[in-house]
Amino acid sequence: IACGGRAGAHTCLLDQTGRYDSPEYANVDFKPDFKVTSLAEVYSLLETNFELSP
Repeated sequence: IACGGRAGAHTCLLDQTGRYDSPEYANVDFKPDFKVTSLAEVYSLLETNFELSP
């Protein structure tokens, strides 16, 4: 997440278990732009938030 953010890329965290919802991760320096619980969610996230070209 940190490297992608620093490079100017949008970042997406795959958090299948909800691990990164815990309080210990609330005040981290780098947070993802998006968070999903499965890879199946990524395509709809992309369609909703970006203009995709065929």
